[in-house]
Amino acid sequence: GSDIFFAMRKSLLGKVAGWTMAQTFGITACSAELAAHAQQLGVRAEKVHLLPWGADPARFTLQHAAARTALGLDQDALIILSLGRLVKKKGLFVLVQALSAVFARVKNAQCVIAGAGPELDLLRRAAVSLGIDDRIHFPGATAWEQTPALYAACDLFVAPSIHDENGNVDGLPTTVLEAMAAGRPVVASHVAGMELVVRTWENGILTPEGDVLALGDALTLLLVQPELRKQMGHAARRAVEERYNWGAVAAQFEHIYRQAQG
Repeated sequence: GSDIFFAMRKSLLGKVAGWTMAQTFGITACSAELAAHAQQLGVRAEKVHLLPWGADPARFTLQHAAARTALGLDQDALIILSLGRLVKKKGLFVLVQALSAVFARVKNAQCVIAGAGPELDLLRRAAVSLGIDDRIHFPGATAWEQTPALYAACDLFVAPSIHDENGNVDGLPTTVLEAMAAGRPVVASHVAGMELVVRTWENGILTPEGDVLALGDALTLLLVQPELRKQMGHAARRAVEERYNWGAVAAQFEHIYRQAQG
């Protein structure tokens, strides 16, 4: 996705990208926003296919308690997880602000913000200034092999993505699909490709981009309603098993290739 945003801002890159994509039989995009940008660069609408990513549900079967023990997390805490590069478009500064109200209302809530990146110091300082640094964990970069344990250990996943100062935004983070595969409800910003997989009141909640109050309310709601959390988590896992797994995604790519072959 980032290449498209750069192409939209640079006339020469835009011309090269538009010419390159015009030579193809088809273009896949993981969000309606990216699909629209491709068309703005000169690609005919009939060439563009909306195609969400997938996850492998077989990788995400670890048990909650065992994962928490391995990670040194409290068994009785309610854990919110964010996972990804700590860059502005991830919206994590918005999350830290929202957590102040969440922690005031849910006494045993904690948050794990896993990943590395240039926003780390800013996020740590924000947590300190809000007096919540003792309830936010920054474990740093996490190897791909370790991510199933993080998903298993959390109670819900959050992806508070925003457009950065250059207009760049997540297309559809793979972490969202992985959290769903692990049976975790997702709270995410209503941007880019999130709406392709996160259905409010079905398997998660979408909130307005950058809205601190709405994000805090959605997180609090799921933390204080365990049955709703469980119901949405089951629905999230089922959606990956049925639609958003790599087998289903590959079948859609195969369909596009078959069309190309006539």
